[in-house]
Amino acid sequence: MTGWEPRLATSTLHKAIRRGDAETAAYAAAFLSESGYQGTLSAWRRVLAVPAEDLNGFGVEKVVAFYQAWNAGHELDHLFAAILYLCGVVKEHGLDRTADELKNAALYWVNGGRDTQPPEYAFDCHSGHGTVAQWWEQVNAQCAPSQWREDAMKYNSAQKKEKTAQGKLL
Repeated sequence: MTGWEPRLATSTLHKAIRRGDAETAAYAAAFLSESGYQGTLSAWRRVLAVPAEDLNGFGVEKVVAFYQAWNAGHELDHLFAAILYLCGVVKEHGLDRTADELKNAALYWVNGGRDTQPPEYAFDCHSGHGTVAQWWEQVNAQCAPSQWREDAMKYNSAQKKEKTAQGKLL
């Protein structure tokens, strides 16, 4: 284990999965598991980050299922199955960093990179602007009518009257 330390192993684990290198990822995960540095949780944090950061959410349900199974039974097999699964996804589908790039772009915009005003559709009863009727008009304009629309509108109208009578805002 010459040259290995926890931060390097954590970084190696993620980078190895990005390359589909299951053996290197497994070694790094085993090192983290055996090092005592936050135990196996450190490896899991990296493995759980891969679907969001590198696969645009693809496979997150399966990785979470592996994590939940590990957490219930503390079997390391689940961690290594997740690593194999992710390495296979990367090899088959490649990387997709769209979600991570969108996050970074949005953070750049918020921190002075772009001054964006709230869109007009945000100004409704839920944001403290506009009325429930305006909100329903916008929503209904965007979706095909259902067989329940008329009754739903009656219910919402009745709810509004009841809450107004109680002195509560919707």
